[in-house]
Amino acid sequence: MDDLETAPAEMEDDYPEVQDPLLEINVGTEAEPRPLFVSQLLNPELAAEIIGLLHEYKDCFAWDYHEMPGLPRSLVEHELKIQEGFRPFNSHQGDSRPKYSLKSRWRLSGSLKAGQHRTSAKKDWGLEDLH
Repeated sequence: MDDLETAPAEMEDDYPEVQDPLLEINVGTEAEPRPLFVSQLLNPELAAEIIGLLHEYKDCFAWDYHEMPGLPRSLVEHELKIQEGFRPFNSHQGDSRPKYSLKSRWRLSGSLKAGQHRTSAKKDWGLEDLH
């Protein structure tokens, strides 16, 4: 028990930003922008070379599903199939120790910021009753 540390008086939920500052590169047109990003911390010669490659190979990137012919929608979309008249239920939340829940919240916030997840557009779930 002597080697245990005491918990801080206040838990920190705000983690420092660990991502490089980014420079936005538009490989599209002004009317139809196609943004890509490179680190602002790159050596200027390397940055110029990478930006040139991004412009040269801009047709290898996709901004919309219709630009990915042959790719099944099931790979790029996730759907929650909810039967009419049923409400979601709380399932087992897994390990609820603060050490892990803070880590999970941090990972989720990072993936939300990166655009990997988005909130549901469903309004009829009645979530206000679950608080």
